[in-house]
Amino acid sequence: MYLPKAKANDQILFNRFNETLEATVIKRYENSVVVRLTEDSYKKVHEELPNDLTVVNDRNYQIMYISSENKELA
Repeated sequence: MYLPKAKANDQILFNRFNETLEATVIKRYENSVVVRLTEDSYKKVHEELPNDLTVVNDRNYQIMYISSENKELA
């Protein structure tokens, strides 16, 4: 089954440390994305992470919102 891959500025949901987190994609790699956690999500896991950036594998997230600039490219 094909799942679309998130691109820069898309919003995603993923699970980490038994929490569901929201984030915005900063950079796309071949099989993963670098994301910036929302303020609310970072508050949930700030003791586990040194900052609000993390890497998420493509198999481990769902796209919540596709950025308008990415919709034009589709």
